[in-house]
Amino acid sequence: MTLHWYAIYTKHNSEQALQKCISDYSQINGLNYETYLPLREEVKQWRDRTRIKKVPLFRNYIFVRHDDNAFHQIVKMKGVCDYVRFGPQPSKISTEQMEMIQKVVKHQSDIYSPPSKFVKGTKVEITKGALAGYQGVLLEDQSNNNLAVEIKSLKLFFNIKVPKDALQEQ
Repeated sequence: MTLHWYAIYTKHNSEQALQKCISDYSQINGLNYETYLPLREEVKQWRDRTRIKKVPLFRNYIFVRHDDNAFHQIVKMKGVCDYVRFGPQPSKISTEQMEMIQKVVKHQSDIYSPPSKFVKGTKVEITKGALAGYQGVLLEDQSNNNLAVEIKSLKLFFNIKVPKDALQEQ
């Protein structure tokens, strides 16, 4: 039985509840389903207090790894809108792309300076660090070293920061 990664489009603010629901279902039924919900910290400011809250990196999306038999059960769960599809079948996400997302979330850092030789739209490859070998497009933000990385099977972009000496023009 082969397991594949998929993205599920969720109802508003249902990502964490759906992640728990899928995990519980998998555990109760002795299945090897896996969920991944990348989170980021967001500061919420009220008049009387400040709170740091963890929110999804990709709002309304959760990643799930399961076999072909799970579609009908998962799509019925509370919070699910549908699987991300390009055509009639849900789009599979490669293990390589999931590993890239996980590395980016795990190793993100804000301590970098902008590149001097690159301009907006330059295709670059990361040559050092945990993300070595991944490719993206440099954005115009010259105060930071932002690299837009496309997750091709999802048609999503997200930004990461890398040191200028870790980039190579393609």
